[in-house]
Amino acid sequence: KTSIQFILLVFLSSTFLYLETIELGSCNGGGLNVSCIDIERKALLSFKESLTDPSARLSSWVGGDCCKWEGVRCNNRTGHVIKLKLRNPYQRNLDGLAADGAAYEIGGEISPSLLDLKHLSYLDLSMNNFGGIHIPNFIGSLEK
Repeated sequence: KTSIQFILLVFLSSTFLYLETIELGSCNGGGLNVSCIDIERKALLSFKESLTDPSARLSSWVGGDCCKWEGVRCNNRTGHVIKLKLRNPYQRNLDGLAADGAAYEIGGEISPSLLDLKHLSYLDLSMNNFGGIHIPNFIGSLEK
């Protein structure tokens, strides 16, 4: 029984260390100072241009390092954009409005410039308002 507990403890510790290593390698502010890839920054700016953003949630999307922008995560070793998390963070009521009555939903078109984010492995646009548009065909071309 003791050896099973020890093996389980070693397994859980190894799993925890592995997950922490993955997280540190893909979060902002780690030990490395790698900036985003220029073509990916341009792709994100093109994506932003195709959107409506009434509450200025994307106002941090300025400057040369897209890895520092709100909702964008890059791999600290390569600088590639790996995560785009633009989920509406505000609780909506039945009208799609935040409790204070202001709309926080991103809308507009989903630009094919996202295809230039070759290392994107996570895309969250949920709880926004894209007005019932069809999912663009190019979304099926995203890899990973």
